[in-house]
Amino acid sequence: MLSFFGQKSSRNLKKVKSKKSQDNSVKNIFLNTLIFILTVFIGVFIYSFSTKQMHNGTSFEISFPPTSNPPPLSTIYENNPINESPIEVLNGCGIQGMAGKFSRFLRENNIDVLNSDDADHYDYTHTLIITRTGNIQILNKVSSLLGFDAQDENHILNKPNSSSEFDLTVIIGSDYASIKPVMEFWQNQN
Repeated sequence: MLSFFGQKSSRNLKKVKSKKSQDNSVKNIFLNTLIFILTVFIGVFIYSFSTKQMHNGTSFEISFPPTSNPPPLSTIYENNPINESPIEVLNGCGIQGMAGKFSRFLRENNIDVLNSDDADHYDYTHTLIITRTGNIQILNKVSSLLGFDAQDENHILNKPNSSSEFDLTVIIGSDYASIKPVMEFWQNQN
Protein backbone atom coordinates (compact mmCIF):
# COMPACT_ATOMS: atom_id res chain seq x y z
CA MET A 1 0.00 0.00 0.00
CA LEU A 2 2.81 2.31 0.64
CA SER A 3 3.97 1.95 -2.84
CA PHE A 4 0.45 2.49 -4.04
CA PHE A 5 0.18 5.75 -2.04
CA GLY A 6 3.66 6.76 -3.12
CA GLN A 7 2.73 6.39 -6.77
CA LYS A 8 -0.48 8.21 -6.29
CA SER A 9 1.15 11.07 -4.45
CA SER A 10 3.87 11.43 -7.10
CA ARG A 11 1.19 11.57 -9.79
CA ASN A 12 -0.61 14.26 -7.83
CA LEU A 13 2.68 16.10 -7.39
CA LYS A 14 3.24 16.03 -11.15
CA LYS A 15 -0.27 17.33 -11.74
CA VAL A 16 0.29 20.16 -9.25
CA LYS A 17 3.63 21.05 -10.84
CA SER A 18 2.20 21.04 -14.34
CA LYS A 19 -0.71 23.17 -13.17
CA LYS A 20 1.70 25.70 -11.57
CA SER A 21 3.84 25.83 -14.69
CA GLN A 22 0.72 26.42 -16.77
CA ASP A 23 -0.29 29.23 -14.41
CA ASN A 24 3.22 30.73 -14.62
CA SER A 25 3.17 30.38 -18.38
CA VAL A 26 -0.15 32.21 -18.60
CA LYS A 27 1.14 34.92 -16.25
CA ASN A 28 4.33 35.32 -18.30
CA ILE A 29 2.38 35.61 -21.55
CA PHE A 30 0.06 38.17 -19.98
CA LEU A 31 2.94 40.23 -18.53
CA ASN A 32 4.94 40.10 -21.76
CA THR A 33 1.89 41.21 -23.73
CA LEU A 34 1.26 44.03 -21.27
CA ILE A 35 4.90 45.19 -21.48
CA PHE A 36 4.76 45.12 -25.28
CA ILE A 37 1.53 47.14 -25.38
CA LEU A 38 2.91 49.73 -22.92
CA THR A 39 6.15 50.02 -24.91
CA VAL A 40 4.21 50.62 -28.13
CA PHE A 41 1.96 53.15 -26.38
CA ILE A 42 4.92 55.07 -24.91
CA GLY A 43 6.74 55.01 -28.25
CA VAL A 44 3.68 56.41 -30.06
CA PHE A 45 3.28 59.07 -27.36
CA ILE A 46 6.92 60.18 -27.63
CA TYR A 47 6.74 60.28 -31.43
CA SER A 48 3.50 62.27 -31.36
CA PHE A 49 4.81 64.71 -28.77
CA SER A 50 8.09 65.31 -30.57
CA THR A 51 6.46 65.91 -33.97
CA LYS A 52 3.98 68.36 -32.45
CA GLN A 53 6.79 70.27 -30.76
CA MET A 54 8.83 70.39 -33.94
CA HIS A 55 5.93 71.51 -36.13
CA ASN A 56 3.89 73.53 -33.70
CA GLY A 57 6.66 74.68 -31.36
CA THR A 58 5.78 77.44 -29.01
CA SER A 59 7.25 80.70 -30.16
CA PHE A 60 7.37 83.80 -28.10
CA GLU A 61 9.01 87.15 -28.37
CA ILE A 62 10.85 88.89 -25.60
CA SER A 63 10.82 92.64 -25.56
CA PHE A 64 12.61 94.94 -23.20
CA PRO A 65 11.55 98.47 -22.43
CA PRO A 66 13.64 101.05 -24.24
CA THR A 67 16.31 102.77 -22.19
CA SER A 68 17.36 106.33 -22.67
CA ASN A 69 20.96 105.72 -21.58
CA PRO A 70 22.93 102.53 -22.05
CA PRO A 71 24.25 100.96 -18.85
CA PRO A 72 27.63 102.42 -17.89
CA LEU A 73 29.41 99.06 -17.92
CA SER A 74 28.42 98.34 -21.52
CA THR A 75 29.58 101.80 -22.56
CA ILE A 76 32.95 101.25 -20.88
CA TYR A 77 33.31 97.86 -22.58
CA GLU A 78 32.35 99.22 -26.00
CA ASN A 79 34.93 101.98 -25.67
CA ASN A 80 37.65 99.66 -24.39
CA PRO A 81 36.92 95.95 -25.09
CA ILE A 82 39.01 93.16 -23.63
CA ASN A 83 41.75 92.09 -25.96
CA GLU A 84 41.26 88.40 -26.70
CA SER A 85 44.92 87.66 -27.34
CA PRO A 86 46.13 85.49 -24.47
CA ILE A 87 49.41 86.38 -22.81
CA GLU A 88 51.46 85.11 -19.90
CA VAL A 89 53.43 87.10 -17.33
CA LEU A 90 56.53 85.52 -15.78
CA ASN A 91 58.51 86.73 -12.78
CA GLY A 92 62.14 86.98 -13.88
CA CYS A 93 63.33 89.31 -11.12
CA GLY A 94 62.79 87.05 -8.11
CA ILE A 95 60.65 89.44 -6.07
CA GLN A 96 57.70 87.51 -4.70
CA GLY A 97 54.30 88.39 -6.20
CA MET A 98 55.70 90.48 -9.05
CA ALA A 99 54.02 88.45 -11.80
CA GLY A 100 50.67 88.85 -10.04
CA LYS A 101 51.09 92.62 -9.72
CA PHE A 102 51.98 93.01 -13.39
CA SER A 103 49.07 90.75 -14.34
CA ARG A 104 46.67 92.94 -12.36
CA PHE A 105 47.99 96.04 -14.16
CA LEU A 106 47.54 94.42 -17.57
CA ARG A 107 44.08 93.06 -16.75
CA GLU A 108 42.97 96.52 -15.61
CA ASN A 109 43.98 97.64 -19.09
CA ASN A 110 41.89 94.89 -20.73
CA ILE A 111 44.71 92.51 -21.58
CA ASP A 112 43.81 88.82 -21.38
CA VAL A 113 46.44 87.45 -18.97
CA LEU A 114 45.92 83.70 -18.76
CA ASN A 115 49.00 82.75 -16.77
CA SER A 116 51.28 84.40 -14.24
CA ASP A 117 54.14 82.34 -12.88
CA ASP A 118 57.89 82.28 -12.25
CA ALA A 119 60.32 82.44 -15.17
CA ASP A 120 62.99 79.81 -15.76
CA HIS A 121 65.43 81.91 -13.70
CA TYR A 122 65.52 85.23 -11.81
CA ASP A 123 68.50 86.82 -13.59
CA TYR A 124 66.61 88.91 -16.15
CA THR A 125 67.99 92.45 -16.07
CA HIS A 126 65.47 93.87 -18.59
CA THR A 127 61.75 93.33 -18.74
CA LEU A 128 61.07 91.45 -21.98
CA ILE A 129 58.07 91.13 -24.24
CA ILE A 130 58.41 88.00 -26.34
CA THR A 131 56.12 87.59 -29.34
CA ARG A 132 55.04 84.00 -29.98
CA THR A 133 52.57 84.31 -32.85
CA GLY A 134 53.53 87.55 -34.58
CA ASN A 135 50.37 89.33 -33.39
CA ILE A 136 51.49 92.94 -33.91
CA GLN A 137 48.36 94.49 -32.39
CA ILE A 138 48.84 92.90 -28.98
CA LEU A 139 52.58 93.60 -29.12
CA ASN A 140 51.93 97.29 -29.79
CA LYS A 141 49.28 97.52 -27.05
CA VAL A 142 51.34 95.81 -24.33
CA SER A 143 54.57 97.61 -25.23
CA SER A 144 52.69 100.92 -25.19
CA LEU A 145 51.15 100.12 -21.78
CA LEU A 146 54.59 99.38 -20.36
CA GLY A 147 56.08 102.49 -22.00
CA PHE A 148 58.34 100.57 -24.42
CA ASP A 149 58.95 101.23 -28.09
CA ALA A 150 57.74 98.20 -30.10
CA GLN A 151 61.05 98.33 -32.05
CA ASP A 152 63.27 98.36 -28.92
CA GLU A 153 65.45 95.24 -29.15
CA ASN A 154 66.37 95.47 -25.45
CA HIS A 155 62.75 94.81 -24.48
CA ILE A 156 61.14 93.13 -27.50
CA LEU A 157 62.06 89.66 -28.77
CA ASN A 158 60.50 87.76 -31.63
CA LYS A 159 60.48 84.02 -30.91
CA PRO A 160 57.72 82.39 -32.96
CA ASN A 161 56.33 79.26 -31.38
CA SER A 162 53.31 77.75 -33.12
CA SER A 163 52.69 75.33 -30.25
CA SER A 164 52.42 78.11 -27.64
CA GLU A 165 48.98 78.90 -26.32
CA PHE A 166 50.03 82.53 -25.73
CA ASP A 167 50.50 85.36 -28.21
CA LEU A 168 52.94 87.14 -25.90
CA THR A 169 55.10 86.37 -22.91
CA VAL A 170 56.08 89.21 -20.59
CA ILE A 171 59.11 88.43 -18.42
CA ILE A 172 59.59 90.93 -15.60
CA GLY A 173 63.23 91.91 -15.17
CA SER A 174 65.06 93.69 -12.37
CA ASP A 175 64.33 97.00 -14.14
CA TYR A 176 60.62 96.77 -13.16
CA ALA A 177 60.89 99.90 -10.98
CA SER A 178 61.75 101.99 -14.07
CA ILE A 179 58.46 101.10 -15.79
CA LYS A 180 56.52 104.26 -14.93
CA PRO A 181 52.97 103.23 -15.94
CA VAL A 182 53.15 100.15 -13.72
CA MET A 183 54.65 102.05 -10.79
CA GLU A 184 51.94 104.74 -11.06
CA PHE A 185 49.25 102.05 -11.13
CA TRP A 186 50.64 100.47 -7.95
CA GLN A 187 50.82 103.84 -6.19
CA ASN A 188 47.18 104.54 -7.08
CA GLN A 189 46.17 101.11 -5.77
CA ASN A 190 47.51 101.87 -2.27
